[in-house]
Amino acid sequence: MKVILMLSVFILTSFMHPLKMSFSSMSVSNEGKVKIETRLFLDDLTLHIEDRYRLKDADFSTPAANGSIALQQYIRENIHILQAGDTIYFIITGISLSEDGQALVVEMESAGALDKKQSYKVKNSLLFDIFKKQKNLLIIKGKEYYKFYFTIDDPVQEVN
Repeated sequence: MKVILMLSVFILTSFMHPLKMSFSSMSVSNEGKVKIETRLFLDDLTLHIEDRYRLKDADFSTPAANGSIALQQYIRENIHILQAGDTIYFIITGISLSEDGQALVVEMESAGALDKKQSYKVKNSLLFDIFKKQKNLLIIKGKEYYKFYFTIDDPVQEVN
């Protein structure tokens, strides 16, 4: 009985990782188009997308795959920019696996343009709906360099 219990604990902890974090980088073109590349742990994301959108097996291999379509909806709900009363959403332009196969790399582009002369807010609440300790790091590269940590208590950050 002890052996079975120890084996069960080992198996469960082998597939779970304690770090609950996404890593994103953002850039804004001269025309105001925003690009974001986000890395999410594949295991966390897959289980959540399957559960939330009732998919048997989430597939992210092509833009038309069931997991990719569900992920686009999830991105729309959880990552966007707020500026002057408008919401700028993102469209997934590419999905790939990280070199080690542990993360899904999601490339996105804004559906609208950002006015670079005005301040704006970024919302990033990815995976907050399942992990209370989830943190999302966003680095904005450009003339100015910004680094933000989004948490369940602080899912929106202002950029001046």
